[in-house]
Amino acid sequence: MKVQECFNNLKKILKEKKIELITVRDALKLNKTALKQLAFKSLKYEIAENINFDKTSKEYKTFLKYTKDEYKQEVIDKLSEDQLIDVILNNPKYTLQPTKLNTFIEPKIISFNPLGGLVFCRDQQITTKKGLVIGRARSSQRDGEHIIMKQVFENINVNILGKVSKDYDENAFLEGGDFFVAKPDLSMLGVGLRTSMKGAEYIMKNDFLGTRYMAIIYDGEDKDQQRMHLDTYFNILSDKYVIVLDFDDVQKYYPDKKIERKVYLYDNEANDSIESDNFEVPKIIGRYKLINIYEKFYYFLEKRLKYKLIKVTHKQQMEYMINFLNLGNNEVISVNKDLKKVGKESNTNITFLEFKPILNMYGAIHCITQVSRVD
Repeated sequence: MKVQECFNNLKKILKEKKIELITVRDALKLNKTALKQLAFKSLKYEIAENINFDKTSKEYKTFLKYTKDEYKQEVIDKLSEDQLIDVILNNPKYTLQPTKLNTFIEPKIISFNPLGGLVFCRDQQITTKKGLVIGRARSSQRDGEHIIMKQVFENINVNILGKVSKDYDENAFLEGGDFFVAKPDLSMLGVGLRTSMKGAEYIMKNDFLGTRYMAIIYDGEDKDQQRMHLDTYFNILSDKYVIVLDFDDVQKYYPDKKIERKVYLYDNEANDSIESDNFEVPKIIGRYKLINIYEKFYYFLEKRLKYKLIKVTHKQQMEYMINFLNLGNNEVISVNKDLKKVGKESNTNITFLEFKPILNMYGAIHCITQVSRVD
């Protein structure tokens, strides 16, 4: 109930800010036919192993009827929209065995494989200036989320450019928490623990970005769950200010590995490229050519992008100070009350939202939202 209360409060704030919002559940209801098809694939019936039953009997033949697709379709057709969505989200599997009583069938096991990670709907895709690219998660447990979110965006008529898959490259991974359109002519992508360089290559080779420049924010050694995505250590507060983790502060806790990120900057209009110092990061990707390497993320943000930096401590980052939602027009929603103090110089209107039940799931407000279009 407290989780739902958090979401309801978020929806209320977004409505007051004149932001158009649609939930995954409501979006799925826009296409009943597709909803039934997703539910059909999510609902599974199987026959229990080692059945000691006369397979020539009337009871067993009646039992088999309930294991076939025709019966499953009958079940699906009788469910309401919300029940269909519950099936999709929970992936129920009924392990059935025959019996001589009543309907001649009984469930031996009822199991579920819920898509709990779908709460964090930032990660299944990225929204570029050209449109939407369905990603691919490092964890195979989240594969079903990409299918659902693809249907969501199709239902609301968002332009889907492509989808990262293992058919492209088995090492290609792309997660939405790693992507930002930082400037009108520049995209940023974190590469490290979750998103891979092959995932970056997919969107660059296919020219899906719509920006002249692409910055790869490379995590070579850290690869820590607390800093798994770009949005866990960086976020854009306004046109002039960004929030970024104080890597020097974090370094004190991890003296045996390099926490700082290196930046590889690509230009799709450059005539020449420079040599890469990293075998994983090529000097040419499609039309994009490597034009500069920045040893420090801070330097790139300040000198190249002309941002003013607001650094936060390791402790503040752990309390989700960076994981806020920028609504544009100097409006930000934060789950950390202290962001107002830290960001007061940026002249940004920061609205606090109590979000502890979601924070306990290791994500915050930036993680649970996805922008469907960027103008």
